[in-house]
Amino acid sequence: MFSLGSSHRYLLYRQPCDMRKSFDSLSGIISGELNRSAISGEVFIFLNKRRTHLKMLHWENGGFVLYYKRLEKGTFAPPVLGQDETIS
Repeated sequence: MFSLGSSHRYLLYRQPCDMRKSFDSLSGIISGELNRSAISGEVFIFLNKRRTHLKMLHWENGGFVLYYKRLEKGTFAPPVLGQDETIS
């Protein structure tokens, strides 16, 4: 069963992301640019340049889960955070 909740830690990738990227490419961003482990259990959030598409990558027992949402109208409004802050 797939599940996300308030007990998870959410981290927003601050650069626009190519939404053609999938498990391996997003994991590469997590380890290479965010200096995190993709299998840590944290939820990593990626937005495209226009902020109309969102992907979340999460490791659950036994494998990755990739959540993907495309808005038909409007845009996602990312939170305003300080330089080293994360979404919790």
